[in-house]
Amino acid sequence: MTDKDLQLYERIQQYLEGQLQGKELIDFENQLKTDKALTTEVILHRNLREIVEPEDKQVTQLRNTLQEIRHQSQKKKEDKPTVKIIPFRRIIMSVAAILLLGVIIFFVFINKPLNERLFADNFETEPISFISKSATSRNQIAHLQQVFNNGQYEQSLALATQYLKDNPSDYNVQLSKGLSQLNLKQYEVATQTFQTLDKSDRREAIDKSKWYLAMTYLKLNELTKCKATLQAILDEGGYYPKDKNLLELIEQL
Repeated sequence: MTDKDLQLYERIQQYLEGQLQGKELIDFENQLKTDKALTTEVILHRNLREIVEPEDKQVTQLRNTLQEIRHQSQKKKEDKPTVKIIPFRRIIMSVAAILLLGVIIFFVFINKPLNERLFADNFETEPISFISKSATSRNQIAHLQQVFNNGQYEQSLALATQYLKDNPSDYNVQLSKGLSQLNLKQYEVATQTFQTLDKSDRREAIDKSKWYLAMTYLKLNELTKCKATLQAILDEGGYYPKDKNLLELIEQL
């Protein structure tokens, strides 16, 4: 784990916890607009925080350990230790951090119920490309796409809800609304949103909404409904992420 990795980890945590202010916040959000790798990393960190729960004592211990590693690394640079000592200490600290991370992930995931483990393995919020049908809504749609794809789901939910008042048939915006609700743990209303899309006359809307409806059932531990929905996808040749084994997932339920 390099100094650069530690700096990135610390900056992302500060951003997700609302600690970045003023110019630092503006610079970071501008970087998110152009750096797809950083955006992906932020979404990954956000999803991991939701999975393991930030109040978990083990996770807090890990975060504190990584921050302490960062601070010690900076202090060593200021003290200018001998060339022979620096690499050895860095290796020891990096190995300790990696081992601690491995132990925490092992125990957290092993102790998770079946539905939580399967949800973590199979759910992923894919970026959405929005199409504006009018010049008047172009800026509104562009803003919605930016905040949604950056994982800012409270903002994207508010924007989608407002936009759908005048454009109720825009299935991409409806899909973003359901995914925002799902990521914000509003599972019951997310179910309703995906069920509404599943009754649409647009094939694209039906396909994706059915997969995300199954994921919502899975999160709610409604395994019978989840299995039936996944089986319908399999029978109809519907949409599901191609890196997922749908038949294997059904058999595990």
